Amino acid sequence: ISRSTLLLSKLISSGTIIAIVGTVTIITILGIAKIVDIEVSFLYLLQTTIACLLMAVSFGAIAFLISVTGRTRVLSVSIATLYALCGYIISSLSGVAEWLKWPSKLFAFTYYQPADILR
Repeated sequence: ISRSTLLLSKLISSGTIIAIVGTVTIITILGIAKIVDIEVSFLYLLQTTIACLLMAVSFGAIAFLISVTGRTRVLSVSIATLYALCGYIISSLSGVAEWLKWPSKLFAFTYYQPADILR
């Protein structure tokens, strides 16, 4: 098997897994929202869930990108996790520390604002 065929098959399988997990997550959230009679539009819940899924996929894509360069899986997942954790901390503190506003733009958490979507 060539390397390009292997990478393509990994991409297709990860896309399939993401689609399945996303679909199950959306159905579960919408079902629970219906049961508890939440006063938020289903469209807003759907948008928030998709935004969260895309952010999670971005971290997975970082890990995949690092692993494709020949690094070990442990190293690639560790770097992606460190990136996500640092991004969360820096983005959370950017509202308090003015000097963190510019670096926070490098992380996905700055752009993921579920409260703004749900209003």
